[in-house]
Amino acid sequence: MRTRFLTEQSGMIKFLIISTILILLGLISYLCFIVRMLNAETIIAGIISGLVIFLLLWIWFGTYYQLSKGKLIATSGPFIWNIKISDIDFIRLNQKTFGGMYKATLSLNGIEIRYNKHRSLFISPVQQEIFIERLKELNTKIEIKEK
Repeated sequence: MRTRFLTEQSGMIKFLIISTILILLGLISYLCFIVRMLNAETIIAGIISGLVIFLLLWIWFGTYYQLSKGKLIATSGPFIWNIKISDIDFIRLNQKTFGGMYKATLSLNGIEIRYNKHRSLFISPVQQEIFIERLKELNTKIEIKEK
């Protein structure tokens, strides 16, 4: 059985993504329509800006978590983590996104999944309680820790 969970989306992350896209679109518009320069630099700037916009939109619409066939699959745009549920040691609740772990989230608050003893991933499923409950059903050895 495959279960998909969407990610929480904080206002700050939403603001950063939207403002970055708008700035890049403004840059492209300025170069193309106001300066009317069409040379190698403007073409490269347009291509890079377009790729960054594409990546941000991919992350925005492509961040989710899936429980399937004994695995937790966390996807954030082109970045994918495949974690065996049996390898999860503990889940730490109420974590802030600042820190040195990998993040597959669009929120500043979430949970830390610790697996393979020394690896961790920060995620923020919308239905956090149901998500943790499903993980515990698949691996009863998962320990839940507060901060």
